[in-house]
This record gives sequence, C-alpha cells and structure tokens, in this order.
Amino acid sequence: MQRFFLFLLALAALLFGVDFILARTFDAMYTRTLLGQSGGEINQYLALKPTPEALVIGNSRARYQIDPDSFAVPMYNLCHAGMGQSFQTGLLQVLELEHKLPKAVLLHVDLGEYVAEESLADMGTLRYYYNKLPFVTEEINNISRYERGKYFFRFYRYNGRVISQLKNYLQSRRNLPVTNGYQPLEPFATDTVNALLAVDGGRDAKPPRFQYAHLRHLLKFIDICKKNNVKLLCFTSPYYQAHNYGPVVVAPLDSLLRAQGIPYLNTNAQPLPLLWSHRLFWHDNDHLNRLGAPYLSQQVARWSKPYLTAIEPSRID
Repeated sequence: MQRFFLFLLALAALLFGVDFILARTFDAMYTRTLLGQSGGEINQYLALKPTPEALVIGNSRARYQIDPDSFAVPMYNLCHAGMGQSFQTGLLQVLELEHKLPKAVLLHVDLGEYVAEESLADMGTLRYYYNKLPFVTEEINNISRYERGKYFFRFYRYNGRVISQLKNYLQSRRNLPVTNGYQPLEPFATDTVNALLAVDGGRDAKPPRFQYAHLRHLLKFIDICKKNNVKLLCFTSPYYQAHNYGPVVVAPLDSLLRAQGIPYLNTNAQPLPLLWSHRLFWHDNDHLNRLGAPYLSQQVARWSKPYLTAIEPSRID
C-alpha cells in the first residue's frame, strides 16, 4: 500500500512538473507571438510605440469595414471577428492591465447580440489572462460548471491551440509589416449573390426580444472607460437588408447610451444611399467588401471627428 501511495505521489509530481514546464514554455512563446486572433493580434497592438490615440474595438462588422487611416487622429483597428461584447470588455481590461489604453475608443455595437442567447465562450479567447484578471477569470468559470477544474492545470489555457500557437509563434519571428489592424474583405464574383440571398433568408421568423441581461458587459465597458478617462464613442455598421430585430434593439440601446452621455451613430438610420444602392459593395448582408468599406469609414470618421479632435493633447507614452 505504501508503494502505491508513493507511486501516486510521484505521478502527481510528474504531472505538475510537466504542466509547469509546458505552461512556462508556451507562455514565453505567447508573449512573443504577433499573429492570430487568439492573442497574437493583441500582442501586436501592445508592442506599438507610441500607443495610438484612438482604437476601434468590435466584431467582424468593424474589423473588415473600418479603416483607421480615414480618421482625424492616429487610430488602430483591434477588432476580432465573431467576438461579442463580453470579449470586448475583457479585451479592454487587458489593455488596462498592460497600461495601453488609448485616449478614445470607437466601439462597434452589434444589434443582433442583444436578441440572441448569451454566450460566454468568447471569453475563452482571453484564457492567457486566466487568474491574471478577475473579470476574465470569473466569466470563463461561468462558461460551465467544469471550467474551474479544467484550469487547475495551467497548460489547459492552450488546450486546442498547441499547433496554431506554434505556427503563429514561428511566423511572428519574421519581419512583419507594420499595419493599422484593418483587414478588408476582397470583392468576389459571388458577393452580389450572397447579398441577394440574405434578403430572403436574413429575417427571423421568431419575434425578437431585447435581452436586457446582456447589457451588463456593455455597462462594465463604459465604467472602465470612465474610470480611465477614455472617451467612448459607439456606432453600428449598416446592413444591406435590415434585420427585423433592429427597432427592438436600437431604442433601449440608444436610451442607455444617451443617459450615459455617450455619442452613438447607428448608420442604419442614416441616409447612406450609395451603399444601399450598390450590391457590388457588399460581401454579404452584414459585411461590406473592400469596395464599400472606404465609404463607411469616411462616414464614421466624419461623424467622430468633432469628438476625437476635442480630446486633450496626447498623454500617451
């Protein structure tokens, strides 16, 4: 029996030792990785000197559509495709932790998120910061009842990412071009078809309901900005064909942002006939391609200019 317990003790020590070594090794690679949406692109922004004065944060409807070069102040696009507001709030806390907050944030507010079921899975993208940021840690633990146990092993933070982490790390060792984070969608012959199909298939049969519980992440995002004296602007990109949840979501969102004193531009409510009359500008119902994105960027830049240029001279290192 004593031998059995000694064997278990030795096995446990081996497991913890291997976990410690692997975690430290991959952590070192992670901090040097500058590619990929699982952390490399965040690191690329953190490495910028000086810190851009303004930052675009949001999902693919801002990542592929907002060109920072159109704006009146130095700006960077740090949007992540497929990520919701929970991730955006976690990302902002990462920037706060790393002392890389800009003077202003242009946040894309996605209307569809506020009528869908809440998903915290997006927060798993920030798992490197598990046990480093209380908010990220708590939200990851809330994904399921088993999450806390999984992260007992530090190397679990790279679960399912070993190959991609190695690939992105190796590719990051090359001389990477300096970018502003903007990644437009190239136009394809099928773009017009995608937009037309979305007109018929993009409407939900189920009557939409605004999910007020989802506002907690947006409110925390607002609190972080206010606490750090970061000017927050919000906007919503247009759809080729409006979704039926638009009116249900816009009213409470607009009311909340107005009460918080946050400027909000909903381009779906603005006259943008150039976009809506040219299907060639659209990749699909929700995304503009490289042909249409510059026009939207210019419109958002024109709207935001008075707010951005009124900010005090740079206090960024």
